[in-house]
Amino acid sequence: MTNEELSILKRITAITREVPEPVLEALIKSLQNSGVKPTKSEIKLISSQIIQPSVRALVLDLFHEWRENNYNPDSEALAWALKSACYADRSRRESQKLELVWTGPTTLQSNLRRTDQVLLNLIDDAQESLIIITFAAYKIPDVSAGLVRAAERGVHIVLILESAEVSIGKVAHEALAALGGAVAQLSEVYVWPIARRPKDKNGHHGSLHVKCAIADESITLISSANLTEYALNLNMELGTMIRGGSLPRQAAAHIRSLIENGTLMRIADN
Repeated sequence: MTNEELSILKRITAITREVPEPVLEALIKSLQNSGVKPTKSEIKLISSQIIQPSVRALVLDLFHEWRENNYNPDSEALAWALKSACYADRSRRESQKLELVWTGPTTLQSNLRRTDQVLLNLIDDAQESLIIITFAAYKIPDVSAGLVRAAERGVHIVLILESAEVSIGKVAHEALAALGGAVAQLSEVYVWPIARRPKDKNGHHGSLHVKCAIADESITLISSANLTEYALNLNMELGTMIRGGSLPRQAAAHIRSLIENGTLMRIADN
């Protein structure tokens, strides 16, 4: 692929991401009706129909580079390139579904699902793998029971908890106790050792503040909620559920890399 072709493709990609689909469809139709290669006046007429200045600028930049490009596809080819990119972008968006997840006061207009319901559904839906990261866990019998059920049907469970070193010996052990002995025995449990954490100039180190659950590398829940009774029932917490697309797989791969390079360390079976 030449640099000229790559530059045109980058501009086409930017347009399909930024330009509203009805505007893009109108642009494609105008190109298909413009002949082999529209004149400058035709380009000006096509772009003048786009109201938003930022969107119009993207289109004009594409037209300018298209006319200057040695590759120089005709109008029909450019229209089909835009149409193909639009379809690919729509398919990508449709394959990834986002859902807001909430714990706290509700309103008559709200249709957000509760954090505990979504988390339990995610655990029950898992068939192959579960990664759960939390700073703290406390009084969550339903979650513990769900994890045991998952392990019994063959799901590989990885738990990543705040290090006992950081919390003066409390958090990791209390979290495992809250999850129960069965969960501890049926899971791989990891911590982020204090020796492997970055520090500022005053010697203060970072904390494991991630709260997420990933099932089968295809569903992930990212939330402000820890695995505690308060977070799942009483607090005001907000999160996002992601189904499909590349993000759950990307998150799982990142966690695996942290395990493989030793950033996260497995603790002894309890």
